[in-house]
Amino acid sequence: MRKITALQWMSIWLFPALQISAFVAFCIGINQNILPIVFLPISAFFLNFSLHITYHYTVHFPPKKSGLQLLMGLAKSVLIGMPFHYYSMSHWNHHRHDNNLDDFTSTWENVNGEAVSKNVFFYAIFWPFSSSISLPNQIKQGVREGYCNPRTLSRMRLELAFNSLVFIVVGYFSWKWLLGYFMMVYLGWVLIALHNYGQHLPILYGTQKANSYMSAFYNWLFVNNGLHEEHHEEPSKSYWELQPNPKTPHSIIPKPHMIEAISPAKKQG
Repeated sequence: MRKITALQWMSIWLFPALQISAFVAFCIGINQNILPIVFLPISAFFLNFSLHITYHYTVHFPPKKSGLQLLMGLAKSVLIGMPFHYYSMSHWNHHRHDNNLDDFTSTWENVNGEAVSKNVFFYAIFWPFSSSISLPNQIKQGVREGYCNPRTLSRMRLELAFNSLVFIVVGYFSWKWLLGYFMMVYLGWVLIALHNYGQHLPILYGTQKANSYMSAFYNWLFVNNGLHEEHHEEPSKSYWELQPNPKTPHSIIPKPHMIEAISPAKKQG
């Protein structure tokens, strides 16, 4: 993992800490009354930024030691509700194809030989089914294109088994905790999908790699997460090295990604 300052480290790991804290607050209070359920959407909100900022950072700059990669992968798998190395594989696919039709998370779909924008609400609410590429074909494509190797597959299987064990243990202690966990993960990925849709608005197929939100305050608060096209142009740079540099007239958006996804300023394709 690239060396960063203590303040930079805290700025990205704050989001998982808040996600965990909100979920723990739910678990502590839910056996007394229903009110702590309000902590689930809060935890989901921070899951969204944990994935788009923290865990995303560790895909680009993983720990150097294999053992630490393994342990962190297990922990992150529990926090995102799926194998971390599946997300990692999907993310490298995303950078290779930049939201075109071969991108697993593309906001475009092929309709009668033409690229057509996916419906944002279906894309988000039905996120487990939003990809136009089936899971077996994703694996085959990842192997063929070189970002899904035997170690990646092995770690996916290990993380899936570990998550299953965690689900059993959590359910043994409290079915309410387990149900709350699944609700938090589902809502978190709805927000993650909305966020991704806003980062890759289907305006004109094959133009901008991504969309950027330039607010200085937003990018201070969310560690330059708004500069998404800049990240796609130079993925080897850390968040703190990115500078606003939009590439096309479609690149800049006037609202944060999740809001722009729901209420886009420009007509989509």
